[in-house]
Amino acid sequence: MTRRYIDAGGTLTIPMQMMLRQARAGVAAYKSKEIGKIRTLLGELLGDSDTHLPDSGEPWADAALAEWNAMPPEAQMAWSALFSHAATAEGGKPTAKWQAQAEKNRQAVGENEFTRRAAAWLAKGTPPSPFTEAAPQMPHADNPTRGFYKSQEYLDYQKANGEYYLRVREYLKRISEKNITILKGLAWYAAASDDAELARALGHLTEAAFSHVRERGAWAKSAGNAAIWALGQMPEGVGVGPLARLRTRLRDRGALKLIEAAIASAARTAGMSVDELEDLAVPTAGLDADGKRREAFGEDGAATLTLDPKTGKTNLQWFGPDGKERKAVPAAIKKNWAAEVKALKAAEEEIKQALTAQAARFDKFLLDEREWPLAVWHERYLAHPVLGNLARRLIWTIDGVPTLPNDSHTQICQNEPAPDTPNPLPSEGEGGEPERAGRGGTGEVASLGEPEGVLPPQGAVRLWHPLGATPDDVLRWRQTLEDRGIVQPFKQAHREVYLLTDAERRTRTYSNRFAAHILKQHQFNSLCVLRGWKNKLRLMVDDSYPPATRELPQPNLRAEFWVEGIGDDYGTDTNEAGTYLRLATDQVRFYRLDAPTNYAHAGGGGYGANWRQAPAEPLPLEEVPPLVLSEIMRDVDLFVGVASVGNDPAWADGGPQGRFRNYWQEYAFGDLTESAKTRADVLARLLPRLKIAGRCRLDGRFLFVRGDLRTYKIHLGSGNILMEPNDQYLCIVPNSRAEEGDNLFLPFEGDRTLAVILSKAFLLAADTRVADPTITRQIKT
Repeated sequence: MTRRYIDAGGTLTIPMQMMLRQARAGVAAYKSKEIGKIRTLLGELLGDSDTHLPDSGEPWADAALAEWNAMPPEAQMAWSALFSHAATAEGGKPTAKWQAQAEKNRQAVGENEFTRRAAAWLAKGTPPSPFTEAAPQMPHADNPTRGFYKSQEYLDYQKANGEYYLRVREYLKRISEKNITILKGLAWYAAASDDAELARALGHLTEAAFSHVRERGAWAKSAGNAAIWALGQMPEGVGVGPLARLRTRLRDRGALKLIEAAIASAARTAGMSVDELEDLAVPTAGLDADGKRREAFGEDGAATLTLDPKTGKTNLQWFGPDGKERKAVPAAIKKNWAAEVKALKAAEEEIKQALTAQAARFDKFLLDEREWPLAVWHERYLAHPVLGNLARRLIWTIDGVPTLPNDSHTQICQNEPAPDTPNPLPSEGEGGEPERAGRGGTGEVASLGEPEGVLPPQGAVRLWHPLGATPDDVLRWRQTLEDRGIVQPFKQAHREVYLLTDAERRTRTYSNRFAAHILKQHQFNSLCVLRGWKNKLRLMVDDSYPPATRELPQPNLRAEFWVEGIGDDYGTDTNEAGTYLRLATDQVRFYRLDAPTNYAHAGGGGYGANWRQAPAEPLPLEEVPPLVLSEIMRDVDLFVGVASVGNDPAWADGGPQGRFRNYWQEYAFGDLTESAKTRADVLARLLPRLKIAGRCRLDGRFLFVRGDLRTYKIHLGSGNILMEPNDQYLCIVPNSRAEEGDNLFLPFEGDRTLAVILSKAFLLAADTRVADPTITRQIKT
């Protein structure tokens, strides 16, 4: 009514203004989206310009407000209009009308000004200082005693819990829905830019937006979704790199679907396939063909950013004006070249993120069986300073011949290839050393470019998989990588291979290889997302759920891993939301992609087709392509090997009421899986090189370590420890600090258990120097 009165030419009287100001003061403490709209409207009626600005209290908003206050009046008006318009961002994507107004506002503030300021603000887009206080733990939660719920101890817990949630609610009031909407609008504004720094800022905002806030979930899901959309719309595919990184960082299934859609949209705009766009969108970060970037800072010094060709590690070195290396950024460079230093450090971080994202992508090439023409592969991979670093640490096949392209200057031959092809694997020469020869010789380790650096002009290139190789060939490749100090970005030469067993031939249509395990559900669910499986968290409710599935379009198959919730006690076997804490595992099956999905009750009872559909017929395991079978079984082995409660030292007592004591004992010290067998092979090669070699030996399932006080048996599957002579359990909980074994050469990345085993071995070999009383008490008992 007041708006109509003003629009009709009326003037607010003093009492009217007082009433509106009282109303605005009354809603000032509330930051919900609807209240924000009311507060903005009241400000407009009162003629206040600052109602269009972000609310203070968040890092990005405080920075934006400080900059706005320092602007001249004309710039303040332009930015106020932009913020006001950004605050109207609603829906999944902007309308054409909204985008047209955004373009006008962007031009009003200046394209370069918008890009510079928005990149800085979006990079600071995080929720208010996080609420880190832990919730009170109910005493005796695993096994409440009789009468406990009437005791003073329980009443004290209830009081503390109530006070805790009051503090949580007070924190949640600090989250501004208006700010989230403005961030969403700013992300839409950024979609028209081709600025790489702005794209990185959108990537940061997306990750922060999906960060978990207690009692709320994702902090700013709508802003995160908007940033994903914007990255897919940015010209020249500049947003694809950040999207690829986000694909490896986020666990929200809705966000992951949006990421795939955004990349597909960018590919359509560019007129190429998704794979081609992702190949071309990887940043070089200013590295040259040798993986180096050199920066001069006038007379103040210089810096060199290097990407190690053997390990993929980055190294940023600083040099003073005298040319000598410094341990840190020289003071003169830090003072006079702050923007350039920031850009160089950002480039190093960009390289690390790109390597992580692309390593995960390369790993999927194995199951996809992707193939490239040789010239395309050379141009997109070997000639790229970042992708080339990955490519040279992996084994490839050219027309079926394995090769290790480890020369950064490898070129394609313009003439016909020599008629005699080098042996792709090392052979033993005199003295047991691998022979080396040039093109046309014998015994070359297919290290293309040594010595001539020449590739044949034609050929089909694929990633090599050990499934089709002989055991001797695989061992020679492993030895070659270890001799050269090459760290593969994921397991390839050391990759586990899973062949069909006699038991699986007897069961015919399903595998029980990974049945009867107890997994932590939330950890299992995260691993499913990481490996491209679909899974739903199971609640203790009267509902049905599909199994964990992975769809394989190329062979037209769907893999199913049957899991069920375990336990009957709400609050003990579930979290506060009713989600099962643990799952029991069952069969692995394969179906045609279009076959009806199976379902099972959340708490068990067996899987079957929906009552409206006829049961689907599983594919006989012998008809599943061997590569598909091996890779799916490898995924399931990963799920069990990482998420099993048998890996957790805290479960040595069997968990709630000791129900899982037998399972924990059997898993923690039982037979080795394929991944654990690979671990044993690596340790067999690695141990002779260690300074503790004389105190270590491998025997069956264990690494034996001789200390001065006792001898220890470290299980190669779980990393758990027994002490001789009575096989007493020793509990050592791994931490995130760097331990002595962490800097050892390992021929591949990604096996944390192997690193933990080595750290424990170094610790226990010097058991008289252990300072942690929780460990020494156990050893001396």
